[in-house]
Amino acid sequence: MAFQLADDLIGTFGSRAEAGREPGADLRASKRTPLIAMAAETEAWPRIASALAMAPTGPIAIAEAQRELAASGARERAVEMIAETLRAARSHAADAALPRDAVVLLASLAAAVEDRIPR
Repeated sequence: MAFQLADDLIGTFGSRAEAGREPGADLRASKRTPLIAMAAETEAWPRIASALAMAPTGPIAIAEAQRELAASGARERAVEMIAETLRAARSHAADAALPRDAVVLLASLAAAVEDRIPR
């Protein structure tokens, strides 16, 4: 779940270098990601929906959709969900008496997911 949320953030807010494609590609493609679902639960949804409808028209509209999504708190909520999910995974790994190599691998994967979150 944390990986997918980070991927959604990259597809929405990531740079060309982070995403490996045009910035805001998920917005341009009108993808309905969990990030968009989180935004739909906010009072800002009418403004966000309007901005998302325009996003396929170009970079200025994409930037506006990004601003509206960030202002709604959806981006912050996704980042918090990533942190909570990784915290729970790390805790579970420690409590489950997994082999040390498995705990180290999980910690490495969690760190890699955290590093993928666009700033």
